Amino acid sequence: MHKQGKIALFVLAALALAALACGVPGVPEVPDVPQILEDPVQPEPTPEPAKPAEGPAPATGSASIEIFNNSPYVICYVFISPTSSDSWGNDQLGEEEVIDIGQSRVFSGLAPDFYDLQTQDCDGTMISLNTQVDMTAAGSYTLDVTGADPGTVPPELGGVAVTVINDSSVEVCFVYISPTTSDTWGNDQLGETQTIPVGTFVTLGGYAPGRYDLRAEGCDQNTYWEAFDQDLTSDFEWTLND
Repeated sequence: MHKQGKIALFVLAALALAALACGVPGVPEVPDVPQILEDPVQPEPTPEPAKPAEGPAPATGSASIEIFNNSPYVICYVFISPTSSDSWGNDQLGEEEVIDIGQSRVFSGLAPDFYDLQTQDCDGTMISLNTQVDMTAAGSYTLDVTGADPGTVPPELGGVAVTVINDSSVEVCFVYISPTTSDTWGNDQLGETQTIPVGTFVTLGGYAPGRYDLRAEGCDQNTYWEAFDQDLTSDFEWTLND
């Protein structure tokens, strides 16, 4: 083959390669085949944030209070107000209801809280005032309204006398007379100097008519007598025996 023929063949081959590289007109290009990859590693799920620690559950339920009228007056007005309030609010009895002497009335549906309580007679004169009464737990409470310390109601206002007769062999130095509805015995009714020697008696006057618990103690405070739920709607005698 002549040198010129070799050159011609080389040129033709080069042109053919160029045509293949640029694509042949009328022939569709074969799309690229995507590579098949291994399954991708799934990311770890984001953990949920921890819940904050729960505090103590709020107080639930309601409180109620039963007011016992052991005073010598008819209660015509009752005010029950949260201690945090600046006003007494409305009368809880309304226009027609009262709490007669020796009777009681329950007031319910109160939110647990500290309360101030006031009672008044039908003239609007205050009978009792109790402040910062702890009713912070749901449940039932009681309030004894005496209108005065035991032993201070004069006979003209219905005060009852209690005569303690000492027929025992022990001198009596302490006497307690407390309304049955009260949770405490209260003060010693004989005072610091008075006693009831053997074979004598003492009359203690001025108790609002009602039901009372009585307790007497010897001077050693070891010997004692008790009488519960006694009817003191009239003058009363209590005899102490061995």
